[in-house]
Amino acid sequence: MFLIFFAIIPFCLLVSEDAFAHHGAVGGFGVGRAGPITTVPAVPLVTGRFSVGTRMEYTKFSRFTDSQLKNFAMEGKEVDSTNALFTPFLGAAYGVTDNLMVMARFPYVSHDDIREGHREEDGGVEVHREGDSADFGDLTLLGLYRFLKDRDKDYHIAGILGVKTPTGRTTERALNGRRFEVEHQPGSGSWDPMAGLAFTKHWGHLSLDTNVLYTFTTQGSQRTILGDIFNYNLGLSYRLTKERHIHDHEHGVHWHVDWDLAVELNGEW
Repeated sequence: MFLIFFAIIPFCLLVSEDAFAHHGAVGGFGVGRAGPITTVPAVPLVTGRFSVGTRMEYTKFSRFTDSQLKNFAMEGKEVDSTNALFTPFLGAAYGVTDNLMVMARFPYVSHDDIREGHREEDGGVEVHREGDSADFGDLTLLGLYRFLKDRDKDYHIAGILGVKTPTGRTTERALNGRRFEVEHQPGSGSWDPMAGLAFTKHWGHLSLDTNVLYTFTTQGSQRTILGDIFNYNLGLSYRLTKERHIHDHEHGVHWHVDWDLAVELNGEW
């Protein structure tokens, strides 16, 4: 089972193809606690514990020039180009049982400076500057269930099931009044089921986490299917210090403070 995770990653790198657009999906689904940032660990939160975190992702694209967009339009391809994608989001997780954890993520999605090449009715080509698109995106809900735990070797395997719900705005309009296509809307308007696996192995203060997550997209706004998404992540984290307890007797607060060093490889097909 452990080797399967590592076999999948180079395979996905080999089958990935060029994209004639700049729209990308919202990143991974780390629960916002110590350890990996994007990778989903196979170890759920302790029963009754919860975790809340916020994160911001900024993707700067290599933009198509106006000349390139016009050339695409001459070939009959309406190709778009976006300057950047900015996605802050709030994430939360709750330990239902010692083996079951539920997670949620709610993003704000901002596409900056969208341009698209078009062939006009007279045969000429133009680049339409459509402006920005920004609003709250789609809420994602996940459940993680740990079905295997080896206490002696300290490794864990869990299954992941979830759904992306159509809560995001799908009616944003360009500067010319035209409705943005779905890939540039904050929400997709579709219910998208998700399934995956997660693996965690501990060696003292060192932890290895890896997960795969597949999203089955369905038809959403404007009768559009954006296409399935496959995320694969690998993270290493090291606990730099032992747990430090801080007591604030005046306010009745008891803090547990840890410092982790983390490095990750994250992929998306």
